[in-house]
Amino acid sequence: MRAFLAIEIPESIRSALTALSARLRAADVRASWVKPENIHLTLRFLGDIETDDAERLGEMLAADLQGIGPFPVRVRGTGAFPNPRRPSVVWVGMEPFEGPLAQVQSAAEQAARAIGLDPESKAFHPHLTLARIRDGRAAGPLVRLLIQEHEFDAGEFIVEGATLFSSQLNPKGAIYRRIREFLFT
Repeated sequence: MRAFLAIEIPESIRSALTALSARLRAADVRASWVKPENIHLTLRFLGDIETDDAERLGEMLAADLQGIGPFPVRVRGTGAFPNPRRPSVVWVGMEPFEGPLAQVQSAAEQAARAIGLDPESKAFHPHLTLARIRDGRAAGPLVRLLIQEHEFDAGEFIVEGATLFSSQLNPKGAIYRRIREFLFT
């Protein structure tokens, strides 16, 4: 199965992100916009893994995440990967990365390595993907809107757990299915 570990976003934050996406879409740049119900914070993309590996990973995470209680995060700021001059991904940031969020992401990385996956090649930058740009060279109007929205603040929410998802790709977008939830107590 194609899988990833993520933090789900509450409806109040999702509504603010939907409004931001609508404002950014006004740039009329060719992009694939993430459906509001699919916006999440990916802690670790796992790729194609076997069901047995997903179960092993789940057991490790259940043990490693014990003792982490619910914690606040703020959804704030906009940006683009690899950079605003030639964007391929439009995102909204999440902070702070220090503390519990860093612990959860580290546990996800360690569990992924324990089931035989290669270490993540890029440093973790907590963000919510809003869109994938098809031609970064033609994204000037969108970049200007992103700069205008750099102080975007959707507010704070309490992270109460993480979820292991499977992802099935189809022409109308990805379909996510919850495999296992890890509640922070």
